[in-house]
Amino acid sequence: MADTPSVAVQAPPGYGKTELFHLPLIALASKGDVKYVSFLFVPYTVLLANCMIRLGRCGCLNVAPVRNFIEEGCDGVTDLYVGIYDDLASTNFTDRIAAWENIVECTFRTNNVKLGYLIVDEFHNFETEVYRQSQFGGITNLDFDAFEKAIFLSGTAPEAVADAALQRIGLTGLAKKSMDINELKRSEDLSRGLSSYPTRMFNLIKEKSEVPLGHVHKIWKKVESQPEEALQLLLALFEIEPESKAIVVASTTNEVEELACSWRKYFRVVWIHGKLGAAEKVSRTKEFVTDGSMRVLIGTK
Repeated sequence: MADTPSVAVQAPPGYGKTELFHLPLIALASKGDVKYVSFLFVPYTVLLANCMIRLGRCGCLNVAPVRNFIEEGCDGVTDLYVGIYDDLASTNFTDRIAAWENIVECTFRTNNVKLGYLIVDEFHNFETEVYRQSQFGGITNLDFDAFEKAIFLSGTAPEAVADAALQRIGLTGLAKKSMDINELKRSEDLSRGLSSYPTRMFNLIKEKSEVPLGHVHKIWKKVESQPEEALQLLLALFEIEPESKAIVVASTTNEVEELACSWRKYFRVVWIHGKLGAAEKVSRTKEFVTDGSMRVLIGTK
C-alpha cells in the first residue's frame, strides 16, 4: 500500500481498517521538519464525534473538526481534521484546498506545511445512497492531486461498487488488473498527481459463495411507523443484550429531538445533530461511549 497513491480497502468490522491510516498519521505527525495536515470524512454526523475521540485519545494526534478548517483555515497545530460528507462536498472546503499553497505561504511564511492523507470512510455510500447523490456533486471539484495519498475504506464495497463509487466523485476508478508501481508509472500520465492513478483495491473479504456481501446481514422492511418499529427493535435488543448500545440515524434534526424526547421513558438516550457545536457533539458522544447506562445515540446523517 505504501507505494500506491490511491487505495481502496474492503474489510469486515473489527478487522482494523482504522489502523491502516491511524499509524501512518502518527508517523507523519512525528516528523519535525515538515507539518502534515490530513483529513478524514465519515458519512454521518453521529459518527463524527466518536471518530475524533478515538483518534485523539492516545495524544499522538491533534484532532479537530473540519468545520474549524473551513471557517478559520489551517491553524498549524492540527494533524487531522475530521468531517462529514457534506463538508467534503462544500465549496468552502474545496476552495481552501485549491488555494492551499498560497494560504500556507501567507499564513506561516513557509512551504513546510503540507497536505497529507485524504481518508474517506464507508465510501460505498457515494454509489449506493442514490437519494443523497445530489449532495455529493461538489466532491468532483476537489483537487485530489493536492494530497499525498487517498485512502477509501468500507466494509461493504466489492469491486463493482467501489469502482462506481470512485468514478462518481471524479476519480479514474479501480485498477483493472494487478500491477506494481513501476508498471503504473510507465502506463499512466502522472503529471497531475494521484488522480492519474487508478485506485488499487485490497479486498480482505473472501467470499466462497456467489452471494455478494454474504457476510453482511440486512433486512429491508416497509412499515407503517418507522419510529415505532425502531423502538420495538431496540426494546427487543436490550431484552436480549441489556448492556449493549445502539446508534439510530434520523432524517431531520426535528426527528432527532422528537425521538429522544419520546424514547427517554424506555432507556437513557443522548442525541446530536448538525445544529450543535463541535465541542458539544464531542462531549455528548463521549458521554454515550463512557457512561455504561447510556443505551442509544440518536443523530442525523
